[in-house]
Amino acid sequence: MNPLRHHQASTPDMIIPLLCAGCGATLDITPQTDRFASSFCGLHQQVERRGGVVALKQVGDAIGRVQNGTDRTAAELAVRRLKRELEIARFQRHQLHYPPGGMSQREKAVRIPIYGLLASICLTGSLHYNSMVLLGFGIVTSLMTAFFAKTLRMSKKDQLLLEQLNGQIQFIRQQTAANRAILDQPL
Repeated sequence: MNPLRHHQASTPDMIIPLLCAGCGATLDITPQTDRFASSFCGLHQQVERRGGVVALKQVGDAIGRVQNGTDRTAAELAVRRLKRELEIARFQRHQLHYPPGGMSQREKAVRIPIYGLLASICLTGSLHYNSMVLLGFGIVTSLMTAFFAKTLRMSKKDQLLLEQLNGQIQFIRQQTAANRAILDQPL
């Protein structure tokens, strides 16, 4: 036990020299001193007197442990909440690409030309046209495909919503990583 960190009090009115827990400077403790900040390093300390022994205790230790526990609890709750928010945002983004009961934009862009090609084969086969007519009908079908592919893009409103959802998902991922970092810190 360091004699300057703990001191056996012999008389109630004597000045006791103790070492600062922060910087090690010698501090003179009077019987009236209960709490103070070191004039050398500014560390807040509390004077504890028990059974004739006088000791200094750093005030910030207990507060730091409480703060650490509070931060961990808040991070645990935040990770759970963020996980739910991420699932919701991903579902909303999925709904933009694949609306319920409908086809996605990609599916429409693929299916329409196939239907056009099948229709051209059926028409030319049933009407017994020559190969030039079939070639012309194939060109018209290809042009229609290009036209429909352009018109089947996502609306401006949906594009804006998709950008917002992607930004929200990115933000949620960053917040989750920050909270997991708090949980990964040693106790």
